Amino acid sequence: MLKKLLALLLITINLTACATTKILPTNGGEVVEWTMPLTTSTVSTTVVTTTPPPPPPKKASVALAGDVLLHTQVWKAADLGEDKYDFTPFFADIKPYVEAADFAICNLENPVDVDGGNQNLSTYPQFNAPYEILDGIKYMGFDAVTTANNHSFDKHFEGLCATLENVEKCGLLYTGTYETAEDYNEYLIKEVNGINIAVLSYSQLDNGMSGVIPSDKRSFAMRRFDIDDTSLTAMAEDMQNCRDLGADIVITALHWGAEYVDYPTSSMEDFAHKLAENGADIVWGGHSHCVQPAEWVSTDRGQSLILYSLGNFFVDQIGLQPPQAKTAYGAVVTINIEEIDGGFSLSADLLPTYTYRYTNDDGSRAYQIIPEGATNAPESAIPAFQHVESIISF
Repeated sequence: MLKKLLALLLITINLTACATTKILPTNGGEVVEWTMPLTTSTVSTTVVTTTPPPPPPKKASVALAGDVLLHTQVWKAADLGEDKYDFTPFFADIKPYVEAADFAICNLENPVDVDGGNQNLSTYPQFNAPYEILDGIKYMGFDAVTTANNHSFDKHFEGLCATLENVEKCGLLYTGTYETAEDYNEYLIKEVNGINIAVLSYSQLDNGMSGVIPSDKRSFAMRRFDIDDTSLTAMAEDMQNCRDLGADIVITALHWGAEYVDYPTSSMEDFAHKLAENGADIVWGGHSHCVQPAEWVSTDRGQSLILYSLGNFFVDQIGLQPPQAKTAYGAVVTINIEEIDGGFSLSADLLPTYTYRYTNDDGSRAYQIIPEGATNAPESAIPAFQHVESIISF
């Protein structure tokens, strides 16, 4: 009996101690310990590592348009009374094309509401437009304006500063004129879909008004240039500064040349080529109040686009003598930017425009910027589109 109890105890102990050991009694009553052999198996595991696909190339589109300059008849057509204005109805047709771009810029060629409350508005030769033109620019889908041009000093330094404050209030970016030296030394670099786009704005012209700017502010009030090596060196430094700050694409806007001429001079062409060689991916000209040709030029970085002038975007100069119908013709150029092989490639699309001036049934004047392809385009738009396409091609 004692042997049986001992055997049971040993069985219990061994069962709890080792799952591979059993205590078995023999026929003769002896206790025999038998250990089950352990079986080992090798599991072969294959670790599959997958490389994630590369991110899609960065892409962005930038729309550039010409001059916005308001003569009396234009802002009177937008007058709502009590010093209020509304330009947005004039921009309904062009709006979808502008806002389709990821980043859109036009040239603001007049001071805006420099005295506040739309007081003391004025026209040629020293402009002061209603505040609501900025609302209209924003409504179309523009994100920024260039401000360096021959009318920047029309209302002196105080008017320049008031205009910039109004532009900021409206939520638009700007470049070209500045309130302080610190502002002058900061560059407009906008991140668009992961692509950093710098915009520089210069003017060759000031209508002889630089004397109205206090002498201690002339060095920074507006970015100036001449067609010479001194300016080229300074502009190349600006463009390199933008690159050093991370710019992938540099747009250099120039207010230059003569008015109402269809082609740039050879010196303008040569200077634009040098700007491209020194860092400008896009040279964007204006001031002629009519469109001028465009061209691609090869540089160490690839292809740069030169737009000598995009003409008027929203201007009424129909009263010029002799008449200049082409001042109602303009262009919006959309540049498509795509990352490729560690750099960026550019392509461009042209949209001819026509500033249509007409009379409502009640006798009031109205305007509409008509893009090519608009179903409501008047017959007078046809020669406008044909003219633009005869001058600008890519």
